Amino acid sequence: ATAFGERLFQPHIGGSLRPLLFEPIDAITTMEIRDRILNTIARHEPRVSRVLVDVIAQPNENSYTVNVEYSIRPLGKIDRVTVVLERVR
Repeated sequence: ATAFGERLFQPHIGGSLRPLLFEPIDAITTMEIRDRILNTIARHEPRVSRVLVDVIAQPNENSYTVNVEYSIRPLGKIDRVTVVLERVR
């Protein structure tokens, strides 16, 4: 979950998900996380197509499970990545 300004020489790339991890775990925050991930990929990764993002709130664990399914344009192969987002103080 890269924030804007964290990447050297590419300060305009980021999704700024960290602040959302301190918001209530509800449908609105879940949709905002999904939208930020989709927008960041669409803006900064032209090689990727057919992106599906599924964010599952885990309120008992204070976390979100994020499943991303995507295809790389020249290859056409579908790949999946699963990450868990949780706040760390």
